[in-house]
Amino acid sequence: MERIDTHELNRRVDLVALIGADTDLHGNGDTLHGPCPFCGGKDRFAVKRERGAWACNQCTGTGKGDWQDAIGYVRRRDGLSFREACEWLARWAGGTLPTVDGLRAPRAARPPVYAPEPPSTDWQRAAWKVVDACSRALWADQGQRARAWLHARGLSDDTLRAWRIGYCDAAGSGTEIAGLYVRHGVTIPWTADGELWGMNVRLPVVEAGDKYRAVAGSHKAGILVGADHLTGAEQCFVVEGEFDAALLWQECGDLADVVTLGSASSRLSDRWVAALLHVRRFWIATDDDAHGWEAAAWWEDWTGDRGRRVLPPAGKDVTEAWQAGVNLHAWADGLLHGTAALPV
Repeated sequence: MERIDTHELNRRVDLVALIGADTDLHGNGDTLHGPCPFCGGKDRFAVKRERGAWACNQCTGTGKGDWQDAIGYVRRRDGLSFREACEWLARWAGGTLPTVDGLRAPRAARPPVYAPEPPSTDWQRAAWKVVDACSRALWADQGQRARAWLHARGLSDDTLRAWRIGYCDAAGSGTEIAGLYVRHGVTIPWTADGELWGMNVRLPVVEAGDKYRAVAGSHKAGILVGADHLTGAEQCFVVEGEFDAALLWQECGDLADVVTLGSASSRLSDRWVAALLHVRRFWIATDDDAHGWEAAAWWEDWTGDRGRRVLPPAGKDVTEAWQAGVNLHAWADGLLHGTAALPV
């Protein structure tokens, strides 16, 4: 398939005219403002005329710097794949789809198979002790507030036990357990193929923009979190974070499998490809923000015709949807059996 020249396509598109058809933009300089077409936030939506970029400081996640182009706008507005959005924009701009002219460097060859190995036996032995200690702490008196926080995210006690969620009740920012330094917060083990690959800690307070800190020695890159919960179902949901995966597994595990890579920036390693080859349909329900759309684009490219991007039924992710009162089982059932309107 020919490569789309996205630079040329964005150059042809009048972004102000495109977005101006959906919302009232105002301003005399390079930056125009107006109500967000997606969340309705007043004057938090901006369009950079010269740069050909847009952002909403309320609903696109990171605010300043979270700029997207015309392709990203149409994808979010209409729920299209990357190629569908490009083809729509080409027609809207009154021309054909521009492709790379052959003078540019070809796409790089596929890198060698990336199959990471789990941490050492010694590290895993110590980390399992951390899992056990933090699991006990979660169900003790000191874990009451952490349990309440997890319950407010929809996670039942059975799910917390099944995913071996725990709590590190450190007096300061962290403490040493079995020779490993563990930050204060909710602990999330990464298990796959029956081995412990790492552990993430959800911090009680965001630090330097980070909500999570991994225990040193964790092997996080490319890990298919939730692999040990796969049942071989023909349909599979892809979400962005571990809590979303645990919640959707809890609510919809009788309908489909659920996987995550733990973050929007992670990419699946070849080690777990075989575990997903049987899947007939991937429902890509990563977060409805800039990073989530970027992750969804990667999954769409990887899954090809088997992948379908769907937005969380409310809020930014499936957890926020549950908190808004959405019946996630009914939502998933509608998708899997074709009774839900698409795109979602």
